[in-house]
Amino acid sequence: MEIFADIAEACIAKIGQLMGSSSEVHFVFDRYDDETNPKDKEQRHRQLLSGSIHRYQVANDRPVPDWKTFMGVSQNKAQLTAYLSVYIEENIQSRGIFTTPLHALYLGGGYTSQQVTKCITMDSIVEKRELSSSQTEADTRMILHAMNADKRISSGRLVVPTPDTDVLVLLVHYFGRMRGFNECWMETGGVTKTLDH
Repeated sequence: MEIFADIAEACIAKIGQLMGSSSEVHFVFDRYDDETNPKDKEQRHRQLLSGSIHRYQVANDRPVPDWKTFMGVSQNKAQLTAYLSVYIEENIQSRGIFTTPLHALYLGGGYTSQQVTKCITMDSIVEKRELSSSQTEADTRMILHAMNADKRISSGRLVVPTPDTDVLVLLVHYFGRMRGFNECWMETGGVTKTLDH
């Protein structure tokens, strides 16, 4: 990935792939603008001690800097999630990903306003106030989205792609309250290295 638009296009491609086997895809982000978040406080403290705060501007044609340095600064991550949310919202409808009126993409947690969640379909973009949330962690926001999706279906499978065991614990707890989903799956792991033999 050379520029930030490449990252956004990869996200759209992944959403398209997921939409091939799902009627709804929920794309949720962690928040990085909560001054009281203990993880972010500790990270900022380490950055101040080391003197290594590198803030970058996120834009379509900007080169992607060293990923570890970039992701080590909360403000950079906040900029990236806001950029991705807006880019996806502005571009995904023209990509032919929504092939039926039943297809829907929910974007939450990434917008500049942490409360905003939007639902994008083939012909509309609507803010979903029932998914408005001030939750900092995507872990809990995912459960909010799953509980909301459960109300709209009579039978189906919930698949949550995440490596986080906290999400597994939350899913085990909340799945018993769901009536629409008859299966719950957690997709974890991934390819970290590709070898050509």
